[in-house]
Amino acid sequence: MPTEPQDASASSSLAAVNAYFETYEGKDQAALAGLLTDDVAYVTPFSASGDLKPFLDFQGKDAVMGHIKEVMGNFSQIAFVNQTFTVSQDFSAVFLEAQGNLVSAK
Repeated sequence: MPTEPQDASASSSLAAVNAYFETYEGKDQAALAGLLTDDVAYVTPFSASGDLKPFLDFQGKDAVMGHIKEVMGNFSQIAFVNQTFTVSQDFSAVFLEAQGNLVSAK
């Protein structure tokens, strides 16, 4: 859990992101879809190869939920551990650095 920031806007941004990741870990697809806007972007900017293109880049609620459903189908356990959150200065983005603790469903 991140430390509480001083600004109410930052707190609101962090609360939204925490709700997302808690719901993701709980594998509740309907609740997760309810947290997303139609114009959501899901981007993993770093690739293992060092390529400058994002590793993952899903734009829009349908694309993001398609990816999430695939992940949830592949793993019986999903947890994000050692979380560090950073809120952008304008509060429009929250960056998460974490380790994934995933157990394959197969």
